[in-house]
Amino acid sequence: MKSRCLGLMMVVCMLGPLSFLAAQENSEKAIKYPVEMKPFSLKLVDEMGQPVADASVIAYGVRCEESPGSWIGWPESNAGNNKFTSDATGTVEMKYPVKLGLPGLWMTVNKIDFNVKHPDFVTGRVEFDPELGKAEHTLIKGCRTVFSCVDDNGNAIQKFGAIVAGAGSQAVWKLDEGELRSSGLPDGSWQTMFVAPGADGVTLFSGVLPARYAKGKDVIIRNAKLRPGMRLSGALSENVPRPVIDGKVIAWCVPKPTERTFGNQAPSISWWEETTVAEDGSFEFPSLPRGGTVQLIAISNGWLTAGKEGNFTVDANIDVSEQELSDNLVSDIVLEMTATGSVEVEVLGPDGKPLAGATVSTWPNQKLHLGGTTLVGACYRTMERIDAQITGDVREPAFGAQKQSRYEGKTDEHGKVTLRDIPMNQNESLYVGFDGMRMKHEADKPKDIFADSVNYLCDTSEPKKVTVHMQVTSE
Repeated sequence: MKSRCLGLMMVVCMLGPLSFLAAQENSEKAIKYPVEMKPFSLKLVDEMGQPVADASVIAYGVRCEESPGSWIGWPESNAGNNKFTSDATGTVEMKYPVKLGLPGLWMTVNKIDFNVKHPDFVTGRVEFDPELGKAEHTLIKGCRTVFSCVDDNGNAIQKFGAIVAGAGSQAVWKLDEGELRSSGLPDGSWQTMFVAPGADGVTLFSGVLPARYAKGKDVIIRNAKLRPGMRLSGALSENVPRPVIDGKVIAWCVPKPTERTFGNQAPSISWWEETTVAEDGSFEFPSLPRGGTVQLIAISNGWLTAGKEGNFTVDANIDVSEQELSDNLVSDIVLEMTATGSVEVEVLGPDGKPLAGATVSTWPNQKLHLGGTTLVGACYRTMERIDAQITGDVREPAFGAQKQSRYEGKTDEHGKVTLRDIPMNQNESLYVGFDGMRMKHEADKPKDIFADSVNYLCDTSEPKKVTVHMQVTSE
């Protein structure tokens, strides 16, 4: 196949300094900054007013008086556990933090955002004012579904899952003896795709089905055929020195593009995967959904996918041709790369001396085709959702769990740390955290947790030097 270089677009999104408060995957729910907690009771009932037991309830995030337009992931550092199960009376009894943050940077909680899941009902995202002390939420029955799949040879596949677009993506599934069931599909036309783990890392995919779901109806799909996915291979451009160090490529696939993946009318299905880059600069994805558009984002030590749009980074889109779709192969991709910068941060304590052990983080972002925005190089593998359906694990994607070491580090004994792979010539921000201290700003700096950061710009090959002074926090 003829080699081709990919034109690039640049992208945007911001993750702020509050990421240190949010729940992290596999964390121990440690409370670092305890605050006053108040009781809140959530009652779950069905459309007949009967209690719904054994529902998974997650306090997903909060809103605050000081910044009503901002949504903040559950402040684990202040409140600890955020996962609950309704009892036999359909009730969840919990306590919520009246404020969040850390000493000197408090914000008042005035809304709690819950995610409520149960296999017999449509997953609900609801928000309540906790000052009311209690609330009631009615769970709605959805469309009943039964799915089964076979491989190319007509053999039944026992372990598989379903990816459903839009509001259908939150449905809870039960897999039993090769049948995947749910009663929680909301009304709407949602793209649907079946996926099964295969041998030698080759994932099996169905085509994208334009399924129509409606409350009180049954959608039964028997013996949907799953085939090995499309293989994609390529290399980083030759300006990246070999051997390539710490390289990876993210593939964001939209196999049948319609609206944005979070649209309300005809959202697109998406699939997210990553692979490592070999020392010779080559990479390969053994199995991706067939057809549509594949966006590739690459990062390695000192290099990043090229391209710029406004003040943000980075994507390269491949529209899969009919021939490539027929061959089930996309090859000879060349990803154009550009050099990155770095920022050397020196942190000084209240006494003016170097402060060791301070956490320094920055958050350059990437934008996904028809999707949202995340940290550059982050990937939340969609296959983990399929694995969860197969094992029966009802869980939420972890908020901020993929914070990368290249964008976060701790200061050494000299109070210094260098963060690398920063996009060049675009404004970025950094945050410094240390127990009992906060960043020191000018007297007229707003006392707002969202403003507690320092701006910088990498515009040369030399590390950008930034000095941050810390001060003791107070209530």
